[in-house]
Amino acid sequence: KMERLPRNQQATRNKKILKEVNKKKPKNKKSKLSFAQLVNGKSDEEMLVVAEQFLLEKKDIDEVAQAIQKSILEKPEENGAKYLIVAETMQGPAAVEMFRKGIQVLENDKVRAEENKEGDVEIDCKIASALASIAELYMTPPLC
Repeated sequence: KMERLPRNQQATRNKKILKEVNKKKPKNKKSKLSFAQLVNGKSDEEMLVVAEQFLLEKKDIDEVAQAIQKSILEKPEENGAKYLIVAETMQGPAAVEMFRKGIQVLENDKVRAEENKEGDVEIDCKIASALASIAELYMTPPLC
């Protein structure tokens, strides 16, 4: 399990993870490594960092979604961020349910972090973002 870091250190660590992954990418544009190849052997949290980058770049979205779904099945009560990533790709009531599950898991993550005296502002930010996303869903069809 990866340790929780203050937000600025977390961002630095995420950049380092992405830099490592980018080193693995072939220089030849035609021979691309798949998402699965890039995250092979990475922890769940490291996989999510790479997944977010792939989603932002709109690459291998189906493969990323499958990897996150697998992570959800294997470790449903760990790292609520994966639910939020999946929810962002959904619409309507299904998205709301996925956001709610993510919030529930994040709240459990927060309790564990507080028990380990690792208070984590990042978890609060993710919960706030998920709540705002739910509100947005209710302001747009089909939920409005």
